[in-house]
Amino acid sequence: MPSLLGTTPPWDLESVQVARGRSKRLVEIWIATDALAAAFLRQGRRLVWDHWRLALESQETFERLVASWRSDGRLRNDDATLVRIWLE
Repeated sequence: MPSLLGTTPPWDLESVQVARGRSKRLVEIWIATDALAAAFLRQGRRLVWDHWRLALESQETFERLVASWRSDGRLRNDDATLVRIWLE
């Protein structure tokens, strides 16, 4: 289970991990608000990430996927923010 950090203090700094080094391949990091993170973890399949990769192509596709997941009950009606970061 990934570490979760709240938006208000006090933060559980023991759950924060810092690492330094070099990677021989591209590293991909996803940061999601709690509603999206919970929905992803419930799905538990690689296919979920493929859908959201496509959704990040534009604001419109992201909004459509959020609306679709909300309407079928996979995502609660809460703020939805998703950030995808690549590190080399």
